[in-house]
Amino acid sequence: MIAHEGRVGGGGGAEVPLPGWALALEPELAAPLRTGEPAVVATVRDGDCLLDLRCVPVAEDERLVRAVTAARERLQQNSR
Repeated sequence: MIAHEGRVGGGGGAEVPLPGWALALEPELAAPLRTGEPAVVATVRDGDCLLDLRCVPVAEDERLVRAVTAARERLQQNSR
């Protein structure tokens, strides 16, 4: 986990920073995460693929772990 400033969406608070934490992964995982099933929105910043978990319900943790595992497997298969 690394310190990370998320951003407010639209409306009157658009782009207002929200201090928090993000899970930092290999930057190469961004594309397979975004195109996987389920798709996981990841941001690449300063050489890390960041997953801001602020809006991920605890009940979805295992699903997210499976998505990251599948993305890693796809990345390894494509690099062979």
